[in-house]
Amino acid sequence: MTLFKEFFNEGYFKYHHKPISRNSLDTRMFVHQEDGRDPLLVDAVRSHIIYDIQSLNDIDTPGTTHRVLDYILTGPVLTELSTKTSPAYIVAQINTVNINDILYERLYNHAKSLSGRLLTGTTHPVIYKLTSKPFDMSLYTHAYHPFWGKWIKKPSFLGK
Repeated sequence: MTLFKEFFNEGYFKYHHKPISRNSLDTRMFVHQEDGRDPLLVDAVRSHIIYDIQSLNDIDTPGTTHRVLDYILTGPVLTELSTKTSPAYIVAQINTVNINDILYERLYNHAKSLSGRLLTGTTHPVIYKLTSKPFDMSLYTHAYHPFWGKWIKKPSFLGK
């Protein structure tokens, strides 16, 4: 084991690990508001996701914002049984107008290269999934929109 991995596993996790309490979300990823409103995504994590989505948009033509139509955060990180290393899935709906096989392959490869990295300030890996179909919310038990900062489908353990 390298010196960095040994320090990270033995030092950081041993002394700086905040356990996730049951029926809660990771406080490194979500800010629980004092007035009882819905938890919000931490600004650093939100910025990380928005930056990655913009890099997917820049695959087509730099500075454009029309290749990714919409995206949502879902996955095990939003469940009550989440751990400190549960993955966060970003499902991105891409615009298929004027897209060819080469451009789709470039988008897919870039999303694959972005996947697996840890979200800023957390130990949660992010995984990007591309789809050309509109979101079917009946497939998801919980979903959060990082750009708007709103729960689309809030987990049941957070209340109504």
